[in-house]
Amino acid sequence: MEITYKVSGMTCAGCSSTLQQKASKLKGVEHVSVYLLDGIMEMQVNDKFDEKELLTLVSKLGFTLHKEGRQGDIEEQAKEKKSILGYKQRFIISILFTIPLFYITMCHHHLKAPLPSFLHNANNYALAQLLFTIPILIVNYQFFIDGFKGLFTGNANMFSLITIGATSAIIYSLFIMFRINIYPDNVMQIVMEQLFFEAAGTVLTFVTLGKWLEERSKQKSSTEIEKLLKLMPEFVTVKDGESWVERKLSAVKVGDILLVKKGENIPADGEIISGYSFIDKAAITGESLPVEVNTGDKVSSASINTGNAFEMRVEKIGKETLLSKIIQMVKNAGRSKAPIENLVDKISAIFVPIILGLSTLTFVVWSLITAFTTGFSFATALNYAITILVISCPCALGLATPLAIMVGTGKGATLGILYKNAEAMQSFAKVDCILLDKTATITEGELKVKDVLIYDKNLSQNELLSIMASCESQLKHPLATCIMSYVAEQKIVLTSVENVAYEIGKGASFYYKGKKYFLGNRKLLEKLTLSIPQALQSLEEEGKTVVLLADEQKVLVGLSIMDTIKATSKDAILHCKNMGIEVAMLTGDNSRVAKVIAEQVGIEKVYSEVLPEDKLNIVKESKKYGKVVMVGDGINDAPALKEADIGVAIGNGTDIAIDSADIVLASGDLISLVDGIRLSIATSRNIKQNLFWAFVYNILAIPFAAGIFAWAGISLTPWMGALAMVLSDVFLVANVLRLNTFKGINKIKKKRKQ
Repeated sequence: MEITYKVSGMTCAGCSSTLQQKASKLKGVEHVSVYLLDGIMEMQVNDKFDEKELLTLVSKLGFTLHKEGRQGDIEEQAKEKKSILGYKQRFIISILFTIPLFYITMCHHHLKAPLPSFLHNANNYALAQLLFTIPILIVNYQFFIDGFKGLFTGNANMFSLITIGATSAIIYSLFIMFRINIYPDNVMQIVMEQLFFEAAGTVLTFVTLGKWLEERSKQKSSTEIEKLLKLMPEFVTVKDGESWVERKLSAVKVGDILLVKKGENIPADGEIISGYSFIDKAAITGESLPVEVNTGDKVSSASINTGNAFEMRVEKIGKETLLSKIIQMVKNAGRSKAPIENLVDKISAIFVPIILGLSTLTFVVWSLITAFTTGFSFATALNYAITILVISCPCALGLATPLAIMVGTGKGATLGILYKNAEAMQSFAKVDCILLDKTATITEGELKVKDVLIYDKNLSQNELLSIMASCESQLKHPLATCIMSYVAEQKIVLTSVENVAYEIGKGASFYYKGKKYFLGNRKLLEKLTLSIPQALQSLEEEGKTVVLLADEQKVLVGLSIMDTIKATSKDAILHCKNMGIEVAMLTGDNSRVAKVIAEQVGIEKVYSEVLPEDKLNIVKESKKYGKVVMVGDGINDAPALKEADIGVAIGNGTDIAIDSADIVLASGDLISLVDGIRLSIATSRNIKQNLFWAFVYNILAIPFAAGIFAWAGISLTPWMGALAMVLSDVFLVANVLRLNTFKGINKIKKKRKQ
């Protein structure tokens, strides 16, 4: 059983790692994943699971749990914006008091900036620092609540580090204020060198700035989801008897008739029952041009009506609509964990305790150093201990991977590339071989009858075609639809056939007026030991698919059917080959047809006349030599798609495609395949850069903060450490947001032409 919770109170990667680790040990929990960015915990549990135990654990760790994590996606977006506004207001208030505090301390002490005469008195000088610090402490009190809560519950987090550092600075500074009234000698020098009010104030201000920027980056990373959410209208026009009324979308039911006017978002999935128009599907497929639709066509909630008003019958609503599934798919991908995160989670879980230990050790060491050299200096030891606490950046470790995944998958959604999870995105960047299905993947998949050759004089052409179409009407093969459409255009009436028996990959046998007939391809006739007329063989050599009708003695009629190659297929395959990826084609068509298509798009390796089980075996064999991607329509190729390292469904985002593959190319364009690989490579590179920066920053920053290079005159103060921590986060976020500048190949080409 799957359960999803909303978790409040997590502040850094250590929080999410600790909760995940401890929750996984509860009785009845089979699997658990905790996602810091959106505060979600997903659990797989069995009958032994006791929710009370989970609630007790979460409460003990200092977090809050809600059974239904989402009170509506729109409300979540509003809550995020409110959080951002809160941090912004706190930062503005904090910086207004930090600037004068910083001036009278750092600027005066180091740059000899002038001070008003009344601050030349030590008590006034100390009191001024305290008065400027108090408002900063008040507006940022939540840091102390979260920090101490983490300490008291044994779940120390980033705010625990900040809280210990700021509290230590305030308490020691208050002690110094008391001391200067007892020991008045050199009081101004003591106040100058041993008060840490500015350290506490600037640290809290910079941390607030960091959290504000972090929350803004989270919101920007979910911008694409927000765009999708805006495609759902709040009100719709519903037919009530003979009149039209306006109702909330939530009140719409399956079977309702809706009126969709020009410029309106299509509110549900359904079928047009009256009218024709053009719909814009760019939000899902990335297509720039609207698509024409008419009565009988299907439309989805992921589109905008850009033409005439039309009436539609609702077939799917709520979570069952294409738009809802796409949104959920993008969300799941954004919050899923890439394999590389397992290492990061382990490090994050112990990061804060290690920093607390290092800070304590630094304080002890510097206490001893000063005691045996210049004389014991509590202020010096405290300075380095606090600096270590505030310069360490667990956020950089925690955000490095999930933020990049969220931005990458969101960007993919705008290009019609839908990743099901982070693992698929990471694996897509390492592909060695791509196996392409032919029909509806390399080609358009819109088959049309091109030639009709008659070889029987006893029956008329119309009767032969009627027999063929009557058999095809009982089959669900793509060729059947093509032949049925052709016969309908010729206004040929269907007849009655019996005992239709279909054989996968070959064709069917049936009875007409008591006589047995066969309808299928070359394989079926070869099984019957019937020869194929030379004219039909010539059509196959031209790349056309031939469907044959025969009795037990000879071929009676042959139809040639041709599919057109997609405009971008050749270009996409060339791009893949230029990236060093081997490309092969799989098709159930005969070798002649396959060869012609392959030559036209530049594919050398072709597997023709393969059945679904053959495709599966080819995938298995190919996996021995590298990472394999199988690209198909998500229906006939389902076994091969699931067996491949990465299954890619290409099409218009149908339910089956979404359910059967790791990645969906909603536009049905092979250029999206190339863009998907390029985007995965860019995202994987971004993650590696982020992790490298996060590790290197902490490895380099902590020794400097600990005063290891003080002998060379290089040392840091707490405010410098806090600024360095914020700049670390800013650097990481800026690097992640570069993914938003990623452009698909088609857009790059358009820009070059301009």
